Amino acid sequence: MHIASTLIATLMLTLTAVSAPAGVAAQRLPDVTSGYRLASTAQGPADPNAWENLSPEQKMQKRWPQPVKVGFLIGLPLLDYSDSTIGHVRKVVRNADGKILLIVAHGGWFTWTKRLVPVPIETVAILARQLNLLDIDTTDLEKGPAWNDSAGQEIAGDATIQIGISRR
Repeated sequence: MHIASTLIATLMLTLTAVSAPAGVAAQRLPDVTSGYRLASTAQGPADPNAWENLSPEQKMQKRWPQPVKVGFLIGLPLLDYSDSTIGHVRKVVRNADGKILLIVAHGGWFTWTKRLVPVPIETVAILARQLNLLDIDTTDLEKGPAWNDSAGQEIAGDATIQIGISRR
């Protein structure tokens, strides 16, 4: 009798937890763009173009920037949105404006010489042992200028910088 009453009580508690009353507030779930979103679909964002109107620095701040040693970034692959490797990070530099740039060796499949291109740190995010290119199209990298070593100063491998984090 005791086992039967325990099973019935457990079943009733489970059913009660699954069917929440209508007056319960919506659950908040994590979201990449704003930090949190409502699980309910009844309420949409106030401005659907808000993310596009942010500067690259503001977008990076919404990607929960975390400290990372520069030496850990050297050699990491840079991937586009379809997970194709664009290139690998050769060095990290600070330009004359104080902006941090990743210098990426970019080239085609059968090219012997790869072109070094600068990628602003604000436009990428780290995901495990790879970097995701988020705010620049790969065609912009191909059309952009090649990196000139006199345009910035290399950051030491033991220095710590901030980089946004990503998820898929």
